[in-house]
Amino acid sequence: MKRVMISLFASLVVGVPTASLAQAPAKTAVLANDIPVAHTPAGYWKTFPAPVLARCTEPLVSGAPDMRGIWTGESNGKIHVERIQQCGDRVVIEGDGVTHDMRADGVLAHGVDDIAFGTPRPINVAAVFENNGLSLKPFGGPTRVTRVLKDDVLVFNYNGNVMLLHRIPTLPPGS
Repeated sequence: MKRVMISLFASLVVGVPTASLAQAPAKTAVLANDIPVAHTPAGYWKTFPAPVLARCTEPLVSGAPDMRGIWTGESNGKIHVERIQQCGDRVVIEGDGVTHDMRADGVLAHGVDDIAFGTPRPINVAAVFENNGLSLKPFGGPTRVTRVLKDDVLVFNYNGNVMLLHRIPTLPPGS
């Protein structure tokens, strides 16, 4: 008993590790900065890739609407499915074969640096959380794309084309 007490005292006061004390594994936080930035692969992807931010434990920044999940809607007879991931001020939006990974801090250098939906045209987009949504500003200019959360609907406005997206529990088969 005396040896255990001395060992415990040494461990607490001097910082000497002891084999007699079981230590619980430390929980390590995984921040948005700890995860590499994702990009659209050459030739786009055909099925949704593994979630980029799945390991992230950082809470959403103040003022960020929680848009995480899988969303679907229809526009001009075409079904659109996208997955939104969030961690801290980071947002990853995947859909239509592209992966757009960004920081919603309004800084162009931290925004999307990838290719546009449906075209290999390069884009560089600043992102910012505002008005209960995410605003995208191509090349740092005026807002061209928004996703605004209104109750259970995500209002997706892409250059004036509005689509109402609804959250679904899982990716549709073949996605």
